[in-house]
Amino acid sequence: MEVAQRKVGGEKLQSKYEAITNVRMEQTDSSENFHMYKFIRAAQRKEELQIEGDELNRKIKVKEKEHFALQTFLERSNC
Repeated sequence: MEVAQRKVGGEKLQSKYEAITNVRMEQTDSSENFHMYKFIRAAQRKEELQIEGDELNRKIKVKEKEHFALQTFLERSNC
């Protein structure tokens, strides 16, 4: 009788252990997925900012050329 009770108690402990382990594994997976999502989102945002910065640099160069052309025109017309 005592052996049977111990066996049942051991099985209960085993199932509790497995349940707790599964919950922790799911939490770990969720945490890892969250961190991976944040990492990917940060990389996407970095790429968006890089593209935006490149576009602004291109516009600045165009405006600098226009400014230089206008300055040259004014210098030649005032002679």
